[in-house]
Amino acid sequence: MESETVLAGYNLDNEPYDLRSIFTAMMKGGLDKRTRDSVGIFLASYMRENILCNYQFAESPDLHTVYTKNQLKLLNEIGFVYLDKVFADDEIDRIYDYLSRFPVRCYGSESSIGEKKLDTFLVDNVPSGVNLGDYQQDVISHCPWFYKIAHDENLIRLVEAYLGALPTLSIFTVWWSFSSGVEPIGAQLYHHDRADFRSVNLFVYLTDVGPRNGPHVYVKRTHEFRVLYKMIAPRLGNDPIALQKFWQWMEVHRKTDKDVETIFTEAGIEKHIGVRGTSFLEDTRGLHKGLLPTAGRRLVFQLCYSLLPKYNDSFRPICRDTIDDIEGYDVPENSCARYTNRLFYL
Repeated sequence: MESETVLAGYNLDNEPYDLRSIFTAMMKGGLDKRTRDSVGIFLASYMRENILCNYQFAESPDLHTVYTKNQLKLLNEIGFVYLDKVFADDEIDRIYDYLSRFPVRCYGSESSIGEKKLDTFLVDNVPSGVNLGDYQQDVISHCPWFYKIAHDENLIRLVEAYLGALPTLSIFTVWWSFSSGVEPIGAQLYHHDRADFRSVNLFVYLTDVGPRNGPHVYVKRTHEFRVLYKMIAPRLGNDPIALQKFWQWMEVHRKTDKDVETIFTEAGIEKHIGVRGTSFLEDTRGLHKGLLPTAGRRLVFQLCYSLLPKYNDSFRPICRDTIDDIEGYDVPENSCARYTNRLFYL
């Protein structure tokens, strides 16, 4: 009796591609801005319905009880909005003391469009030639003050109202900009983020930031295709050839100061100057950069909220009970913050 040949079952993992790489390619230039924005609107609607079907969250206060609808309106219209300080001055003092115990991973100039990883130093010992420095994820995730703001349901609900679906925290970081850098690198050049089809960032200055301390710079009304088109089309005389060239230029990830300042007016470019604690939400799909400081150094805290997890990163969430000094700040099992922070906390 002849033996039968057993055919192996189909396995999607054996395909020469994967969904993560497809999504990443679509977000990072595979689709133009107009199409990416359209996909983002669809995705928000799809995810909102699926989240509602699969999760039962506690009731939350209406948006206007904490954040105003005018803040949401500004975020939609120009791409950013200032918030009340999310950290008190004494909390910033404690954050600074906490971080001072840990080394900073440093990056320095390699070329005008690249960066060279250097070494780790305590912040007061950072050598010349360093542009940027950040901390290990474990250090950030264990900071109790960062933990508390990441679990602020009022903030999460404001972000949800903007994105159209309950967000995922996909970047959770704090980083230094130093005046010892030789030339701007990476995020110190004009660019637009393409980590997701829809996203918004919370930035909080943890040092005073004046004009020479590396302020964050943002080009208003460049975040959404529909908003940008309404502004740029009349400026280009509704010329189809000029508009085509403009949209091709917009797809270039890094842009020179000269190009940006030629196309956009000075009034349309916002430099975020402020004392420590200054807090703002910003849609970094719009053009932005962090200036290379010419004096002092800048420390900024950042939360990036997106619809999807960052598919080109790996995550190792930590247990909440390993964090010190969060007594009285329990996160209920039915809190929407557990969903939003699932990449970082168990």
